[in-house]
Amino acid sequence: MISTTLNVKNRIDIKQAFTLIEIIIVVIIIGIVYYFSLSNLNVNSLVKRDNVVLINIKQKLLKYDFNDNVTLKCIKDGKLCYIFVDGVQEEKSIENLFKQKPTVYTYDKNLDLIEFEDLEFERLESYEVCFEYSINKYQKSKDMVVEVDDKVYIFNSIDKKPTIIEYLSDVSIYFEDKENEVKDAF
Repeated sequence: MISTTLNVKNRIDIKQAFTLIEIIIVVIIIGIVYYFSLSNLNVNSLVKRDNVVLINIKQKLLKYDFNDNVTLKCIKDGKLCYIFVDGVQEEKSIENLFKQKPTVYTYDKNLDLIEFEDLEFERLESYEVCFEYSINKYQKSKDMVVEVDDKVYIFNSIDKKPTIIEYLSDVSIYFEDKENEVKDAF
């Protein structure tokens, strides 16, 4: 009788406790729910903000439906930017893309300044363009180096995002590394 009572108590104890496998399954389920709830939160907040910054400018412009090109032209020291799809201005504009006026250089070691043509509107208004970024029908853009907000962005037509470096003086190192990559490829 005593042994029967012990067996019943052991069975009851076992049935009341969770097994290690059950605990692991519960932790995995909680982790999955947590992951998806946070990823949806991040996606929704990104969609709501719809921020356009230099690092994602190419992806944002490629969302437009265009035949020949899509161009972003910024005036007023980068405080106001207009989007042109196949030469036609879109109604939506981008404000405050830059905190300060960007300096745009050629994509080489010389770093010659690039000057853009003024933007003229039908109302006979003319504005100095401080930044212009264009993507053609082959999804290629003009290569350039942009210095702004204490960073240097190196745009080339192959990469989806620009390369960011700290100092303008490091651009020569960047080009030397690229030259060495090409030499090593052959």
